[in-house]
Amino acid sequence: MLNIVLGPMCAGKTSNMLETYNKFNGRKIIIDYEIGETLKCYAGNVNTHDGVKAPCYKAKYLKHTEDIYNQVGNFQISHEYFYEYKRTDAPEMYIICDAVNLSQAIFINEAQFFPDLFEFVIAHIDKQIYLYGLDGDFQQNKIGQLIDLIPYCDSVIKLKAKCICGKPAIFTFRDSPEKEQYLPNAKYIPLCRACYLNKK
Repeated sequence: MLNIVLGPMCAGKTSNMLETYNKFNGRKIIIDYEIGETLKCYAGNVNTHDGVKAPCYKAKYLKHTEDIYNQVGNFQISHEYFYEYKRTDAPEMYIICDAVNLSQAIFINEAQFFPDLFEFVIAHIDKQIYLYGLDGDFQQNKIGQLIDLIPYCDSVIKLKAKCICGKPAIFTFRDSPEKEQYLPNAKYIPLCRACYLNKK
């Protein structure tokens, strides 16, 4: 089962995810996009704008949550090898890999940023998968592979934020001059259609 929740910045996507996550009874995990430079996946926390947080695994690529060989950097993959040479990264990678493969539900936050989203979701389509992310960038262009998975999903929900005029906001606008598709430290605001067209 595949469920997709879309929306602009500040629409409550992460809050919606945590609400659904907390209601789910069964083995479950959250994978959140790592915006930093590290290629290692690791245990961390996902946070809402209101300061609510939950445990998750941070990753740059979804495949890294299962790829013990590339994450650890050695072809001799065995519990005995890692315990003998006191490798501290290996046990964590086994835990993460098992968490992904044995989970009944996978919640993916900031799904639009994962370069291998489509491949990962199709490989795990027998699980309950929940994707949360932006449906478009600040120029109303597609961002990432999230939209490509709509034909495969069971449900799509588009959340709305609050525009500066008070109306429901459906678009993300970058209120700064950068041209790159996404910059984590740029200034973004959610806007309704009228305000978006006016600003644009």
